[in-house]
Amino acid sequence: LLTLKIKSPIKSEDVFIKTDKNRLKQVFDNLVNNALKFTKKGQITIGYKVLDSYQIEFFVKDTGIGIQKSKQEFIFNRFHRLKISAHTKAKGAGLGLAISKEIIELMDGDIHVESEFGKGATFLFNLPYKSELNTNFQKPKKALRNIPTVLDWRDKTILLAEDEESNYIFIREMLKRTKAQLIWVENGKEAIEVIENEEDIDLILLDIQMPIMDGYDTIKKLKEMGVEIPIIAQTAYAMVEDRNKIESLGFDAYISKPIQINVLFDTLRQFIIT
Repeated sequence: LLTLKIKSPIKSEDVFIKTDKNRLKQVFDNLVNNALKFTKKGQITIGYKVLDSYQIEFFVKDTGIGIQKSKQEFIFNRFHRLKISAHTKAKGAGLGLAISKEIIELMDGDIHVESEFGKGATFLFNLPYKSELNTNFQKPKKALRNIPTVLDWRDKTILLAEDEESNYIFIREMLKRTKAQLIWVENGKEAIEVIENEEDIDLILLDIQMPIMDGYDTIKKLKEMGVEIPIIAQTAYAMVEDRNKIESLGFDAYISKPIQINVLFDTLRQFIIT
């Protein structure tokens, strides 16, 4: 038997948080779903408490299998999935905790886990709150506009040239909320073939390092073809000489890897006209 418990120690009118409620709900969804994966019986508790520094600490606590100390520092990495035993497998792409971490940090908070293997786990995150005593409360410095609540790109098509499947999965998951169509190819040669046969491409995300034809050679060919579609480079390199080369070849912008959620959406919004 598995039970769900909610702890609410203060009246809702005593404090309030100025934040993106949809993204906050997304964090809770991710944490609760994570607890359900590893808790077959016992209890999952959701709650919060007020800290002294005008912070509210939220938590999701379970009585599941717990997390080994050696694995705790990696669980917020993208595509990291816990594999405790042959009988315990986590479904999904391994993005939930990584996405939650990025969202919380954009809200000027932080998130961490406390766990003892075999005795459950508690995920905790804190956010600033406002009360009558906290007159200096301000909107988080990292603008929440960077995590758009609604972007309707259902009539837009984005071409992604990326040879790493894990990077494709990450971008696909991020774009799901926009309903945009995503076409994935694994090298520049395939990207050019798509452009030659597909008329309705609105934006190209082009990785620099790819087999067969890399991003540099691909954009040269696209420019020779007279393609005027916005082209954004994805690069693991951010040195001055790399940026200069990207700009000189005619890329409209570039995104450094590992790609951050807010940077991805801020960049795309500059070039996708709605």
